[in-house]
Amino acid sequence: MGKLNCLWFSRHEPNEVQLEELTARGMQIVALEDGQKIGKIVITDNTDLKVVCDTLFTLGDANDANHIVGVFAAPMIEMIHRSARNAISLGKAPDDAMHCLQAWNVKRVSNDQMPIFEHYRFCAAGFISRSAMKWIK
Repeated sequence: MGKLNCLWFSRHEPNEVQLEELTARGMQIVALEDGQKIGKIVITDNTDLKVVCDTLFTLGDANDANHIVGVFAAPMIEMIHRSARNAISLGKAPDDAMHCLQAWNVKRVSNDQMPIFEHYRFCAAGFISRSAMKWIK
């Protein structure tokens, strides 16, 4: 069985520990630079949220990827929640679901210095689906 393609969704590049974990999970990042560009978008309103979601779905389609790995801002977490609620009302997860893995980063701060983030592991956060985008007004 081949590796699962996943999109990277963060403004930062994945580090060696993250890449090793994804490899161990049977996953590989595709379209890294595009994922970083999307990850750099500041979501300030629902228009931005729709652009980010639409772009992730388009990039996923183009690269046969149905997983998104990275860091999700609050509006994206709300999309994950709405996608789950939509799936409950449908009685199943939709075929277009893109599974989301959230980076669990451990924060260490010493003496008022800039925070340093150390990757612990990726956590299953749920999924986003096109059908749940109807909630974006």
